[in-house]
Amino acid sequence: MLHEGGEETQAESEGPKSKEDRYKDRADNFSVTDSGLNLETGLNFKRGCTDMVCVVVFLAFIATMMGTAFYGIAQGDPKAFIKPYDHTNMICGVNDTVKDYGKLYFTKLAPDYFDGLAPKKIVRSIVYSESVCVKECPKEVGQPILCPPGKTYDEKCKDEKSVATTSVMDICWPKYSSLSD
Repeated sequence: MLHEGGEETQAESEGPKSKEDRYKDRADNFSVTDSGLNLETGLNFKRGCTDMVCVVVFLAFIATMMGTAFYGIAQGDPKAFIKPYDHTNMICGVNDTVKDYGKLYFTKLAPDYFDGLAPKKIVRSIVYSESVCVKECPKEVGQPILCPPGKTYDEKCKDEKSVATTSVMDICWPKYSSLSD
């Protein structure tokens, strides 16, 4: 086939090259040292930053995260993250009403009703509606529960028989051996 400019070359007449043929010349001329790899360590020391935009975005993210953490600690109340809340949403040992009552005690270990409640709802009922802030965890069965004064606490604490507990992270956890059937 003739084109303007002369006769066709041999490369055009052979058709498309295979993948192997296309990279054969590059593979034959490849040298480990020319590519930047060190023969002793196998590491490439001729490297550079390939994406400065990602570096800038990442550093901005880290700076924002650290700034937010410092602001939260300076302006907020870090104790609110680790202290337990009672049934009135007071933070035990932090809020003014319960300042001297830093432990959480579960007044009932089972809700009054089970009618069709899923296990998750039973646990939520105990944790959120049957807990009060106390001065100290009862160590023995029948020891008085030292609740803060007030109507909502009087209702929860009166006539309750305490069980022996152990304080873990300011929560009075019942000792299994002190529980009755």
